[in-house]
Amino acid sequence: MQVNQKSALVTSRLEPSEQGWLTKRSHEIAMTALVPASSVFVGATFIFGPVAAAVALIGVGLGLAILYRPAIGGLLLAGAVPATAGLQRGVPIPGLRLSESLIVGVAALVLVPTSRLSAFRWCALDFLAVAYAGAGILLGSWSLARRGAPFDATNVGTMLGPVQFFLLYRTVMVSLSPAYRRRQALRLLLLASLPMSAVGILQQLNIGGTRQMVIQLTGGDVFYSWSYLHTPRATSLFPGWHPFAGYLFIILLLTVVLLLDRSSNVMGVKGLVVVLAAGSAALVLTTTLTTLAAFVAGTVVLALWYGHLERALAWSLVAVLAIAFLFGPVLTKRLEGQQLTAPGEERSELIPQTIGFRLEIWKEQYIPVISRHLVMGYGPDLPPEITWLYTESLYLTLLLRGGIPLLALYAALMWALCLRARRLADSQEAPCRAVARLLIVLVALLVPMHAVFPYFTSSGLPQPMWVLIGIMLAAAQHRVQRDPTDAAVARSS
Repeated sequence: MQVNQKSALVTSRLEPSEQGWLTKRSHEIAMTALVPASSVFVGATFIFGPVAAAVALIGVGLGLAILYRPAIGGLLLAGAVPATAGLQRGVPIPGLRLSESLIVGVAALVLVPTSRLSAFRWCALDFLAVAYAGAGILLGSWSLARRGAPFDATNVGTMLGPVQFFLLYRTVMVSLSPAYRRRQALRLLLLASLPMSAVGILQQLNIGGTRQMVIQLTGGDVFYSWSYLHTPRATSLFPGWHPFAGYLFIILLLTVVLLLDRSSNVMGVKGLVVVLAAGSAALVLTTTLTTLAAFVAGTVVLALWYGHLERALAWSLVAVLAIAFLFGPVLTKRLEGQQLTAPGEERSELIPQTIGFRLEIWKEQYIPVISRHLVMGYGPDLPPEITWLYTESLYLTLLLRGGIPLLALYAALMWALCLRARRLADSQEAPCRAVARLLIVLVALLVPMHAVFPYFTSSGLPQPMWVLIGIMLAAAQHRVQRDPTDAAVARSS
């Protein structure tokens, strides 16, 4: 009996409290202020119609729930933000982007009340994330002011973009302290990918007007491009196939690492296989060859790390044969498209069409501008002499926005992430260990991937990536905050 009581005492000390702001303040005072204010807010939204009022009512309900249990906010961000990151502004909230609104709203409800109640330590990764976001704002503002360019919504939104990712991972980290909550967050992240994969597959098969629905929800214009007209590619609820492929890339690597780390206890094997099969089919239908190759490479590296290389290679062979049988014509058409030449394009036949096009754009439009603004960057907007509005490379994007300083800060941020993940790659908590190893492999794979597309600054990949960073750091913070007397209690038991 005494041993059981001491074990329960250790467990209660190690398991952090989930009580929120409403449980740590006088209920009478808080509710006296919140209830009438919420009623007035919901009533005022009727001016914009019943849909806006319904959204406001749901928002107020979620807000009160998050103030009572902050973990609800972290779970909401993990499940909803990555899956809604591609929706265009105004869907479903007029004038706002849903994923950004969720991040800012939940962060305000979780971070502000806990700022004086929690002692979450800052590490080098936190400071570098703030430096990276702040540098983008300062350098961009200086460039706009120097040129007399307008601080319009587009430019300001571009400069503030990295701030949302800092808020995202910090909120997830603070709100998901208990280990079982982190497993729930990973489970929601995976389950939310199933409808995204389904939409991508249905869109590619052009079933039930899915393509028109995707256009209305995302506002994407890639469906009218020369490349899409030649080879239709799955985009799901994202504005392009590259963001969708980046999203699936994270989800699939997470599924693989959880299958390899069977002690993670996040989801059953059958569930993980379903997520893997649906995501793999959708990824193939994006026909994004770079991401496909990176996923295969990541799977091999993770399997080698866990000592299951032979088994992984055997299953990979089965998967390749199934993909060749089911999607052979799609991939063949995509490979044939690499040998086509767009109107007015001149290139060597040895260079794939997509690479040749990028090299031409970089040489004629982007490199001349960047070479004149290497120190501070040109700014968040594009110069008038650039007609192709996409840099097609993260490195050129960062050099254009903030010059060498911003690129250097990004490199330092990724290096700090690798160092932090490396310290947790052998954690006793299986989900933390799996996520840490995934992030190390991910950062390495992104080095060549970012040469051909700015995955880090687009929708799709960064949202689930920062959620995983928050989950990993939550496990680290939980370990740091344990009472040092727990060890003595455990030994005496």
